[in-house]
Amino acid sequence: MPPLLVTFVRVVTTVATGCLLLAATELALTWWGVRPPANQEDPYVNFSGQKPLFVEQTEPGNAPRMVTADNKLEFFNRQSFARTKPLNGYRIFCMGGSVTYGRPFGDATSYCGWLRAMLPKADVSRDWELVNVGGISYAHYRLAKVMQELVQYDPDLFIIYTGHNEFL
Repeated sequence: MPPLLVTFVRVVTTVATGCLLLAATELALTWWGVRPPANQEDPYVNFSGQKPLFVEQTEPGNAPRMVTADNKLEFFNRQSFARTKPLNGYRIFCMGGSVTYGRPFGDATSYCGWLRAMLPKADVSRDWELVNVGGISYAHYRLAKVMQELVQYDPDLFIIYTGHNEFL
């Protein structure tokens, strides 16, 4: 057999063996129920896209409001906003990690809190709604899940300040 043909057969055999081993490993892992990390819940802070950040709350005689769910208060500030945006309303969601949250003090000292205090003085023609959605130790991939929920609340603007928690 010519040396070039022998080399070709060896290369093809080696590549085929490697591919078969990888395929067998994938099949075995699938059979044992191992899932890629991207398909699993976030192992940090019990994050799940199925548990909403905001839940509807209705008090007698008042319009429904969205409030931060009790199970999220460990990582988020207590926030509240009207379920239906006022006609003259301008709704802003401030999203990010601990800086947006206002850590170590809270919402009042966050940039969202400052905007909430200053925008009505700068422009009295609108009903400003600023909602602080800053989560402690929230990286961008967690914020993407939260944003999927927030788009249903008729936002006018998202302010996103993130990048400090990407070590997760």
